[in-house]
Formats: sequence, structure tokens, C-alpha cells
Amino acid sequence: MTQPSLDQYPGYFPPAKKPFWTRTKTSTVTGIAALLIGIGIGAAGGEDSSDTSAAPDTATVQQQVDTAVAEKTASLQQKVTDLQTRNSDLRDTKADLQQRLKDQKQAAADRLRTVRQNLKAQQKQAVQQAREEERAKVAQSAPQQFAGTGSSTSSGSAGGSSTGATDPQFGTCGEANDAGYGPYYEGTDPEYAWYEDRDGDGIVCER
Repeated sequence: MTQPSLDQYPGYFPPAKKPFWTRTKTSTVTGIAALLIGIGIGAAGGEDSSDTSAAPDTATVQQQVDTAVAEKTASLQQKVTDLQTRNSDLRDTKADLQQRLKDQKQAAADRLRTVRQNLKAQQKQAVQQAREEERAKVAQSAPQQFAGTGSSTSSGSAGGSSTGATDPQFGTCGEANDAGYGPYYEGTDPEYAWYEDRDGDGIVCER
């Protein structure tokens, strides 16, 4: 069905309304929007500038951290160096004390060895002198029974006769002592080699 035209029915169509967005309203809204946008941009710019001024400098913070780390590292390295030096000094002191103690022990051992050797020599000399005196007494008091036969006198003299001959050889030192012979000394009396020196003092057939 076709609608009637305006000429046929002039009262059918309602009168045209005025448009809402007029030029004046559009200009007003545009001005208000521009003002609001300007205010927003200014506020945002102010916030950014304040934030920028309040925010710390990254390079400065990094430099401060590096400086603190370097100082701490240098302090620790100095402590390690001091400990190493102290340990080295302690090792040197210990080695010096050990060497000193070793030297003292060696000196004491040498002195003790010398004293023992001197005492042994003095003892040997004293015994030899006593033997010589005893032989001299026997030679003066007892008649000599053997002359130049290689045997000793029967007077019981110790360690041989005054003629330089050796004493008779017995099976043991006990038998030699019972017969009146002995003692015999290493390096002095040939009879020493006939008997066993059990205590290693250089004397056999001690009475």
C-alpha cells in the first residue's frame, strides 16, 4: 500500500522538529571538552615531573652500591692478608722452637756421651793402675815359678805375669776367677778375647 503524498494529505505528516545539536551547542561542548583535556594533560604532566624529581637516580644508586661492595671487599682482603701473615709467623716460630729443642737434645746427648766415655776411660785407667800395683806387689812378695815359658805365675796375679806372658786359658771366667785370674780388659789384655763380654763394658772375668 502506498503512502499518500503531502499534496494529497497535507495534515498527515507532522511538522519537522528542530535539530538538537545546533552550532552553538556543538561549539560549547567542544570548548568544554578541550578545556577538560587540557586540564588532564597538565595534571598528568605535573605528576610526571614530580615523580621524576622524587625518583632516585639509578646511576647514583649503582655507584653507591659498587663503592660499598669495593670497601667491604678490600676490608675482607686485608683481614685475610693479616691472618696469612700471622700464620706464617706462627709457622716460623714453631720451626725455630723445634730446631732449638732438637739442638738442645743433641747437645745434651753429646755431653752425656762424653761424660760416659770419660768415666769409662777413668775407670779403665784406675783398674789398670790397680792391676799394675797388684802385679808389682805380687812380683815382690811371691817367687816366680815359671820363667819364659809363656804361662803365668801361680801366685794368683790378675791378668798375666810380670814377664809379659798370658794367663792360662780356662773354660769360663768363673774357673779363671777361682784360679785367681782376671779381670781382663778390651784392647789391653789378650785374654779378653777368650771370654764372652755379656754386659759389653769392655771387661771380662770381673771378680
